[in-house]
Amino acid sequence: MLEILILTAVAITGVLITTITDLRTYEMPDSITNFMIIFGIGAHIIFAISAQSLAPLGPLFIALAIIAPISLILFYSGQWGGGDAKLLIGITSLLPTAPKIFNTVQAYWPFPLTMIFNLFLLGGVYSILALFYYTTKNQKIINQTSPKLIPSIIGTTILAILSIPFNLFATVLLGFVLSFEIIMLAKIAQKQIFIKKIPVNKLTEGDWITKNLKIGNKLIYKVKKTGVALEDIKNIQKLYKKPVEIKTGIAFGPAFLLMLPITLYFGDLIFILLSEVLSKI
Repeated sequence: MLEILILTAVAITGVLITTITDLRTYEMPDSITNFMIIFGIGAHIIFAISAQSLAPLGPLFIALAIIAPISLILFYSGQWGGGDAKLLIGITSLLPTAPKIFNTVQAYWPFPLTMIFNLFLLGGVYSILALFYYTTKNQKIINQTSPKLIPSIIGTTILAILSIPFNLFATVLLGFVLSFEIIMLAKIAQKQIFIKKIPVNKLTEGDWITKNLKIGNKLIYKVKKTGVALEDIKNIQKLYKKPVEIKTGIAFGPAFLLMLPITLYFGDLIFILLSEVLSKI
């Protein structure tokens, strides 16, 4: 039990530190995510040696076989930064199975899948709230592009909430309309709020440069979905003197901070929500 508590504490502490750093700098320190991965794998190797059995390594290999490909796909497709991918792998290395700490955990499939589904669900809610926060701060910019969009979102949200006790079909339909409006808002925000120019000496590894960089006809840098690498930065800073345009976004660290304790306590949120909905039909 003590070993599980230590691994859980390391996971929560690591997520907390990376979240704070992500909110401040839009970066997750490799030193923390690497430590989580090494500590988790190392601990399970020690468990296997102590037990003189490979059994403790089985759940770890299965969990990493599930999570690592998902993390890498999200990274190489440009959906996540490298820090997000490594953080999820770090959490999985520490907690490949659900720790038996709380009796309230409801698990219906392997714990890594519970984590990833909860992360997508809570991450979606967090991202929408963060998007509303940024658009509220920059409402004048949004209104210049689409003056009726924010009032429409507010109206659709109110109607959807009011329809919940009366008509499930209307609620679902309004939910689809609201989703479409939020996607439109996100696209406008991406172009109007989350694009900025910075001097080349401010570039950091993983920054998403939006355009190919050229000097005359010579290509200095070609846009990558995975962001700019350290070698690219050195080359750009050596040859390119103009400011570069980069794509920022919403720090995703808080989604991990929401996901981990909620998952440890409740388990599968999707099944809990579905059970609630189905019980009222």
